[in-house]
Amino acid sequence: MLADLLNRSFFAVAVPASLTLCALFLLLRARLFPIFSPRVIRFSLFGREEGGGTSPLSALFSALSGTLGVGNLSGVALALSSGGAGAVFWMWVSALFASVLKYAEITLAVAFRRFEGGKPHGGAPLYLSAAFPGRTGRALSLLFTFFCAGGALFLGSGVQSLAVAETMEATFSFPPLLSGLLFSLFTLLALSESAKKLSAVTGRLVPFLTFLYLGVTLWILLARASLLPALLARILREAFSFRAAAGGSGGFFLSRAVRYGFVRGLVSNEAGCGTAPFAHAAVNQKLPAAQGIWGIAEVMIDTPLFCTLTALTLLLSFDGAVPEGAGMGLVFLAFHRAIGGLARPFLAAAVFLFAYGTTLCQAYYGCEALFLVGAGRKARKAFLCFFLLFSLSAPLLPASFLWEHADLFCSAALCLNTSALFFLADKTGELTRELLAAVSASRSERKKARRTPRAALRGEGPSSRSPSGRSRKKESPPPQAERRSFR
Repeated sequence: MLADLLNRSFFAVAVPASLTLCALFLLLRARLFPIFSPRVIRFSLFGREEGGGTSPLSALFSALSGTLGVGNLSGVALALSSGGAGAVFWMWVSALFASVLKYAEITLAVAFRRFEGGKPHGGAPLYLSAAFPGRTGRALSLLFTFFCAGGALFLGSGVQSLAVAETMEATFSFPPLLSGLLFSLFTLLALSESAKKLSAVTGRLVPFLTFLYLGVTLWILLARASLLPALLARILREAFSFRAAAGGSGGFFLSRAVRYGFVRGLVSNEAGCGTAPFAHAAVNQKLPAAQGIWGIAEVMIDTPLFCTLTALTLLLSFDGAVPEGAGMGLVFLAFHRAIGGLARPFLAAAVFLFAYGTTLCQAYYGCEALFLVGAGRKARKAFLCFFLLFSLSAPLLPASFLWEHADLFCSAALCLNTSALFFLADKTGELTRELLAAVSASRSERKKARRTPRAALRGEGPSSRSPSGRSRKKESPPPQAERRSFR
């Protein structure tokens, strides 16, 4: 098929190359190395900045609901069955570069956002127009919106509905069409274009799912901790199993482990695709770069943490080699081997809630992209209707068809989005320096606040200083008169 041909012949090279080269260019050109400083991260995550919109933490949960989905389960299983254990290593590598892109795209989305009706709206269509002024920027914004809407349909609607149908069929013997119908009805109940309503729904789902999934997978890994060193050695060994004679960097990018590691990592954390900035642009944050740090946290939670836990669980269950098969079927079998009968209710609940949050978030992304290019309410409602119909029919479509087109649209959006990040690197650097200046000013204020009580205790307050600012010398008391003794 055309999608598979493009993925194998073009995007297999273009995605890792765009991800790597753009991230390196941003690090060097915009001098982004200080953003990984603990001091900068602490200030951005725990500092208090107010503006108009949702809170930064709610925006993180909204974006996580779009990334923590079936890509962390079915996508990882397919990556391991296609690319081997070495794909895990390249997921880690892609996450390091992806965190830079996520920081840059969120920073630019907040910087170029606009307010309509008192609500902030921002995303890739706006900073694409800023990077390429005139008709070129308008055309690229429309093209990106097409890729974003296509990705929302295949990844946000189709893949999620298929994963729920596969899980329900394996767990409760539900017919696929019935699962698609129920999933579409639940989606219809909660679907909304309001960022605050989305944050209210996902803000409850994501924390619960996060700790539940972390607890179960960590328990599985601790039970087999003695096997982890050999498994990690196998991951590193297979990561570099491609032949050096395959053509240098060309052979590197065409390696199956690299291809599936990068692409599945991209589908999982969506860094560089330009989708998560839609959620982050609606924050009450005055410093754009401070919200970009939340994007780094998002990538680190998604890929190095969640995808790694899933991958290690799968590899331990299948003795290091995941066979070919349906993505959710492999996940179900792996968890069934690890925790027995508890796998059925656990996976059924986890997959449904993961997919549900991702579907709502992707629907919002598609509507927001259409809104930013000027689409009216009728056009957005038509998109949502098609979104729901696709969710209903997706369980009847081949999994390869859905995944190939999800990869295609995400990869195309990434290549277009990274071109804007490349041309706006100087703007990203300027916004980063603004954040660093705020961090330095905050640190100076804290030091000054700590010194003031100490000075007061030493008696060096304002009352003890002369008009010139110098400390007054304490006057010595007059010598006491000698007492005369009368004999």
